[in-house]
Amino acid sequence: MFGQTMGTYWNIAKFGVVVILISALGRWGISLAGVPYFPRGNVIFSIVLACTYVTLCYGAFTPRLYNLTFLQTLVPPVIIVLVGQLLVVASTLVTYMLGMDSYFNNPEALNVAEKMAFGDAMVTRLAAIVPNVISGAVACSIGQGLGKLMPKRAE
Repeated sequence: MFGQTMGTYWNIAKFGVVVILISALGRWGISLAGVPYFPRGNVIFSIVLACTYVTLCYGAFTPRLYNLTFLQTLVPPVIIVLVGQLLVVASTLVTYMLGMDSYFNNPEALNVAEKMAFGDAMVTRLAAIVPNVISGAVACSIGQGLGKLMPKRAE
């Protein structure tokens, strides 16, 4: 894809994927520990925020580190955001399957006033994948612009 193999993109994306996995595990941890979702819990270990920060940084650093073109630089962040979104969907599924309350089925996390039914929650989560991937690509593009502010790499 764009002159590189998916294996190459995966190798570049691995660090970001690990950051997102840590964020997901942390989110599960504070959820299971009973930390209230609002006002503090919703911003601690946010998977979406972690994806945004990681994609912004990937945009700034990967073109120089790996000599990638604009389009090639977008692929690893898209992989990272997809993994993050799949973690959110899977976590929501597990939460409903186990009949538990967590950050993944909290009404505020789903942008509703009251607890949602399983099917509605899954539709909401699945519908969020494409917009989140697009926002990750936009953050990566902004990062590519900001990366031009960095000094040239010492040879």
